[in-house]
Amino acid sequence: MVSRKTFLTYLQRTSVIETFQSQADNTKAGITIFVPRDSAFATLAIGSLSKAQLKSLVLYHALPRFYSLAEVGSLRRRNPVATFAGSQYTLNVSDDIGTVLVRSAWSNARIGSTVCATAPVEAYEVDKVLLPSQIFKSEPVLV
Repeated sequence: MVSRKTFLTYLQRTSVIETFQSQADNTKAGITIFVPRDSAFATLAIGSLSKAQLKSLVLYHALPRFYSLAEVGSLRRRNPVATFAGSQYTLNVSDDIGTVLVRSAWSNARIGSTVCATAPVEAYEVDKVLLPSQIFKSEPVLV
């Protein structure tokens, strides 16, 4: 069984979980969240990030709208896609023979299983942490 506790811990530590809950409860748009596996965090030195950077990193893993998997795949026609972290924090989506990939400046994450698929929330497991260039100015050194 794949664990996603690290991301949940960061959601709680940064209070982003409340932001995401508010988006789900109070808007018609919904939310789509990319949830990295615990193993994706294991090689990153996240501990050196400031609280503001960690919050932006967590926000970067969500889109301020509900997207089914088919809709996420079709976002490739609208690249780059703004994230919950703000319009400067964008992702690119591609489809590689049926596998949907979400790309950031320093990572190329594959969407795996669906964690939650109940409107207005859609959450997908990804195999890598999405690393924005606004936080990681150069490719991060893996530990």
